[in-house]
Amino acid sequence: SHRSAILTFYQKAKFIPFDMTNQNGKNISTDLKLLDLTLKHAGAIQFSCIGDFTGQSAQEVILVRPGGAIEVYRIESSTAGNDENDDSDEDEEEQRTWLKLVLRTETRSTLRCMETVRLSGEKRDLVLIGSDSGTVSILDFLGG
Repeated sequence: SHRSAILTFYQKAKFIPFDMTNQNGKNISTDLKLLDLTLKHAGAIQFSCIGDFTGQSAQEVILVRPGGAIEVYRIESSTAGNDENDDSDEDEEEQRTWLKLVLRTETRSTLRCMETVRLSGEKRDLVLIGSDSGTVSILDFLGG
């Protein structure tokens, strides 16, 4: 069968260790390094909160995605005149609203809950996040 052929190949294969040298003749370490990158971000949203997280006096949305990714989006809008019809005397204005990504960070953890809190006298909101290990973290986003 196909599976036994693969097992036979791995049993017969010989992996010979070798030393690598650079141009100067010095040995290079053959230790393996691990680089963990997300090729495609999760599309689902687990939790969301709205508030002013970066202190820019604008409404922002914070999202938690599977895998522990935290994203902060700013709600932006603009009003543009519609110049397509020059025959009409009345200028029609078109309102456009979109989300602008302000911050994205990977926590590499399982997040279980999220709440928005504003302390008295503060100009921006804080985010409380609970993880699967039972810890509660307070996130304070600076700038933006």
